[in-house]
Formats: sequence, structure tokens, C-alpha cells
Amino acid sequence: MERSVSNPPLPPPLAEFLAARPWLTTRAELPGDPVGMLGDQESALFQLLARDVFAGRGAIVDAGSFLGRSASCFATGLRRNPAFRAERDRVHCFDKFRVNGPDTVRFLRDRLKLGACVGDSTRPIFDAQVAPVSELLVVHAGDFHATVWDGGPIEILMVDIAKLPTLLGRLVEQMFPQLIPGHSLVVHQDYHHPWLPHIHVVMEYLAESFELLVPQVDDSALFRCIAPVPPDRLLRASAYDFTKTERIDLMAAAIARLPQEQRHSVAEAQVLQLAWLGETTAARKAFAELDALAQSPGASRHWLSQHRAVADHLEDRELAALMAAHEWPAALARVDASLERRGPGAKLLAHRGRALLELGRTAEALVAVRAAATSPDFAGTQSGDPEFWVLEARAQAAHGDRSAARASLGRAQSCGLGSTRREELARRLRLDDAPPSAPQSAAASGD
Repeated sequence: MERSVSNPPLPPPLAEFLAARPWLTTRAELPGDPVGMLGDQESALFQLLARDVFAGRGAIVDAGSFLGRSASCFATGLRRNPAFRAERDRVHCFDKFRVNGPDTVRFLRDRLKLGACVGDSTRPIFDAQVAPVSELLVVHAGDFHATVWDGGPIEILMVDIAKLPTLLGRLVEQMFPQLIPGHSLVVHQDYHHPWLPHIHVVMEYLAESFELLVPQVDDSALFRCIAPVPPDRLLRASAYDFTKTERIDLMAAAIARLPQEQRHSVAEAQVLQLAWLGETTAARKAFAELDALAQSPGASRHWLSQHRAVADHLEDRELAALMAAHEWPAALARVDASLERRGPGAKLLAHRGRALLELGRTAEALVAVRAAATSPDFAGTQSGDPEFWVLEARAQAAHGDRSAARASLGRAQSCGLGSTRREELARRLRLDDAPPSAPQSAAASGD
């Protein structure tokens, strides 16, 4: 979106900071070196913004504090800032402090050697990691959807909490009106992740109010608020009230705003948005263009990892469509091709078991389901899913093991399967007290 007027001049400290680009040559110095998902340059950027740019005109908001690394960066930088006033300045930390998915389960296992399940609290880890700077923090724990910001103007706003359009909408509604035009900075830490295209759509829609200062620092992008957000635009952005065409066009404009060499990760977000909007052909075409780029020798390992994850997601969507259409031979062929490319994972093995079961190949189905349950990623992906245990019960019942099938239905219920559906499944799978019968066909017990 082109602006009709020039941007306001940069404040001198910010202009000097941007010209020097110190995050490229400085490493954040943090007591205890707290663990987090920030890159080295992002960590330095956050610390240096609080140390060298913060002027005490508003709060520092750390929206999405996770395990505390970003909060530590801001707090240690703030403590070293000549403008810091202990009676006035704090870093406001927002997070639900819960393990929110398989990626977090794997991160805690790999980085901290902790066994965690989805839903577990991460607050004790956060408190331990930020202990050296805790006096500079105000912690707001809970669902961000219910957040009400009453802390006055915001000078630095770090956004790592906008994992859903509704979460971004709450942040826009509550915090964007408190930004200081010409002065406040917004860091979108997920800007170069492919999974959150709503961030790019919203920021491009609000381009009249935000100047893109630094397109990429690790996965972050740095913006400056240059004008108040008009009320009508604030309302639409917070409601994520955009048509399919608007979302596609705004994403294309967001990509065009970036330097050529920094477009590929946001282009991955465009691929996913197209797929989620039902534009499968366009998504595949856009992905093919990126796939050609991925073959170049200069492609970074980080982006290649993202690219492979997007490829996996597209495959999973296509597989899900085949399964929803009950095209079981094609689904089995697709899942076998995915297993060959990606290796055995619990979710893919479970899909293989489902396809085999529907094809009446019950012995093979049970082998696949058992392999899923012993896969290294089972705890983080499938163990809490009641539908996995329903699948196992169906495979066991089809193979004649009614006792095991009853136990699996019990586990499904403990993971959230409703009592009514459990009773219905028990009847359909003949898991009553009658004498065992011959193994059923999958078709007789299928969903």
C-alpha cells in the first residue's frame, strides 16, 4: 500500500541505532543464559532496543513470554539504560504459560530434557529463568483473549502471542491504540514463520499506520507506528474481517514490500493461506516456485526446515481429503509415499493403520497402529487424541481381541471421548459380554 505522505522523521537515537545495526555484531548478555526460541540476533535486538532506544515514554510489553528469554532480554537492556527509572519502568509479560502443542513438547524434551504433555504449566520454568530480573517484570498470566490493557502508552511492543487471528485481534484492539505515533516500535517475532499469514494480512492492511523499519532479524520484523490507526480500520483488523480476495491481495502486497532476498519465508505463508482458503491449485503452483528455490546452494537450513514442514502440511491436507472421500487405495498410496519421504511418525503410521483397516487388511492395520504407539513422537502427537484410541480399538476388535479393544475405548474416554459415543462404538464393535465371534470386517465397524 502506497502512502500519500512521507513518514515522520526518525528520532535521533533510533536513526543512529538503525544505521549501526548493532544486533548483527552484539550478543545478548543474559544471566543464566535462559532457554527460549529466539535467535541470537533477535535476542540482541530486544536487549539493545531496551538499552539504547527506550526513552521512558511508555511501557515495554512482551506479549508471548514463553519461558522468559525475551523478557530477560528486555529487562537486562532496560536495567542498563540511562533513562531507566526504577519507580516507573517495567516489562509487562503476557502468556498463558501452558504447553500448547507437540512442538513445545519436543522443545522442552530436546532443550531442557523435560517430559511434558500438552496442557502442562510452564510457569515454574519461566519463574526460574527470569529470577535474576524478576523485580523488573509484571507478569500477566492467562488467556490473552480476555486481556484488558490499562497500563497507558506502549513504547515497545513485542508480539509473539498472535498464534491465532483472534489473539492478534485482541492485541490490535487493546494495545495498538496505546502506541505513540512517530515513536513506538512493534516487533512481530513470527513474521518470518509460515504458519501465521494473518499477521501479514493485518499489518499490510494497517500499512498507513506502520513503517517497516527492519524487514528481517532472524524470524522477526521491526515496525514503527507512524500514525494512529483509524477506528474503522482498527475494527476490521481486530475482527479479521477480510474477504478471500482481500487476504490474498494483502499477502501479495506484504511480500512485495520485502527485499527480494527476504521474501521466501513470507511466500511460504502465502502458500499456506492459499491452501487454507481452498485455492489448492494456486497453492501448489506457488509451492513449486519455492521448491525450485530450495534446490539452490545458498538456501539456509532454517528456511529449508520451514519449507519441508510446509511440504508435509500440504501432503497431510491432501491425504486428509482422500480419507474424507473414502478413497482408501489412493490414501494408502499417498501415506506410503509420505512415510518413504519423511520417515515413520506416529500420525502417518496411524493414518496408514486407518487406510488398511478400511481396506479390510486388519492384521497389517494392527501392526501399523502398534508402530504408531511406539513411535518416538507418539507422546507429543497422538497419545492425547481420543481418535487414535478409537482407531486402535477398531483394529483390535476387527482382529478379534475384544478385551484389548475395551481397554482402548477406555483410554479414548479418558482423553475426552464422550460417553454416548463410547457406548455407541462398544455396541458397533460388539464389545459386550457375548461369546467372542470371528473377526469382523472393517466395513462392519467403520465410522
